[in-house]
Amino acid sequence: DKGGSRAQFERLREAHRVLSVPYERAIYNDALELASLRRAGRATGDASTAEQTTTTTTAMPAEGWSDGQGATSTARTASSRAREAFVAGEFRRAASLYTDALRHARAAAALEGAGTSGLVPLLLNRSLARLKGGDAAGALDDAESAARHGGGRTARARAAECLRALGRDEEAQEW
Repeated sequence: DKGGSRAQFERLREAHRVLSVPYERAIYNDALELASLRRAGRATGDASTAEQTTTTTTAMPAEGWSDGQGATSTARTASSRAREAFVAGEFRRAASLYTDALRHARAAAALEGAGTSGLVPLLLNRSLARLKGGDAAGALDDAESAARHGGGRTARARAAECLRALGRDEEAQEW
């Protein structure tokens, strides 16, 4: 015993567990990114939307994934469900499901050691769902992220569309 508290030890143990599992680390990184955006005043959606987005993640199988196949499969399933919700006009639900798909796709990329360019279609789809659901600021965040990950002309066009929806026409022309 080095004199530290039991509660502190348990927090450190949990942090080590989370950061040691690529899937858990991806979810943790998403939460950090959202917290950072909130602190910077760029968080999107109302509280219920943010809560819905963070609580609908499809559960990871108890046995975990030894490679990216399970995560990739789960990402595809979530993406398919998101497309169905989008077609049904359930844009907020679609955005939430695309969030699930993104989490799983990030986990698959981490497990496979792959790059993040595969996230671009999911980011752009979530961007459109957010835009149609009335969350232009969140849609802009996704479009900018897609552009950073190599989204090209489509990401730039979506960012400009979001900026126009936010009444920021001058900035939209820069994209």
